[in-house]
Formats: sequence, structure tokens, C-alpha cells
Amino acid sequence: MEPATVAPGPLSPGIAVASLVLLVITLLLLYLKPKSSIKSAKVELVRRASTAAEEDLSKPSVRILYGTQTGTAERFSKQLGNELRRKYGDGTLVEVVDIENYKAERRLPKERLVLFLMATYGDGEPTDNAADFYSWVCNEVEDVENGVKERHLEVG
Repeated sequence: MEPATVAPGPLSPGIAVASLVLLVITLLLLYLKPKSSIKSAKVELVRRASTAAEEDLSKPSVRILYGTQTGTAERFSKQLGNELRRKYGDGTLVEVVDIENYKAERRLPKERLVLFLMATYGDGEPTDNAADFYSWVCNEVEDVENGVKERHLEVG
């Protein structure tokens, strides 16, 4: 005995037209969406945060840089930043920054305290957002070491 097959019925013209209209509207919105304005707004926010952090040199500052693939290091960095702000209040500047948005060549030599919360994946490779920083440190290791008074590496 053969299984019964059901032939698909005709699609209601109203549903077909509505689906087509929704598809066209969606494609138009995606095409006309100002991608550069969204990206430039994000870049501007990062620039403002960086400028504000650099301007107030009278306060002690802690910079927390994170490299993450799945978001865990970012979440831990933000939690640590919130704990430091809660403990030290407005008297200490605490900034949490994605390592990809940090200008290490310019800023690292001037820093007083930087905490790195860096994830790895595979056999210890840097995360996608930390790859440029990792390459820079590997190529400029002598210059970086000259500006650092103490170094610690924690591997868990």
C-alpha cells in the first residue's frame, strides 16, 4: 500500500500579495538603511569616551581592556568595572574598553594601571577583536616592555 500524497493547494492570492509586499518593503529598508551613520555614531561614542578618559589626568585611572570571542571576557570586564566604580566612586576613573577600539601605540605608554581580561580560543590563539593588538605587541615587544614597570601573566 502506497502512502497517500497530498498535492499542494493553490496559494491564496491575498497571502501571496501580502508576502510579496512585505518582502519588497524589507529589502528596501535593508538597502536604504544608513549603515555608515550607525557605524559613525558608535565610533563617535568610543572617541568621546576615550577623550573624556584622557582629559582628566588629576584622578587615578584604571583601564580595563578585554578581548572576547563569546562575550564572557566582556561581561567579566564590565562587572569588574562596576565593582571598582562602586568601591572607589567618582574619585577614580574606571574605563572598560574593547581591545579592538584601544589605540595601544598612543595610549599604553601613558597608562598608570591597565587590566587585561583576554580570552583565547583553540590552542591559545587571540580572539578576533584582539588579533591586531596581539600582532602589535609581538612586533613591538621591546618598546612596550620599556614603558611597563611590572608585568604579570596569569594563565588559568
